[in-house]
Amino acid sequence: MRRSGRQTVEYVGLLAGSLADLLEARKHAMSAEEVTRIAALYGIDVGKLESVARYVNVPSVKDGSTTRTVSDNGDENISMLVRCLLVSLVGRYG
Repeated sequence: MRRSGRQTVEYVGLLAGSLADLLEARKHAMSAEEVTRIAALYGIDVGKLESVARYVNVPSVKDGSTTRTVSDNGDENISMLVRCLLVSLVGRYG
């Protein structure tokens, strides 16, 4: 843990890909119990997960949009399109 001004920075030891997977699984959870189970699977406190999810989001990948190319020198490039869901907030909060 490291203090930076008034903020506390805590390292939880997750790789970026694992964090993306964790947040994606949380996004699709159907109940609080499922979120708790997912947090336990990744070894993170459910309160910490909810706190992170308030500030960090992972885009969803559009089905069938993944393309993989390999250059002549063997470099691999994987591209995916983001699936967008536009939600009308009119009347929801006001």
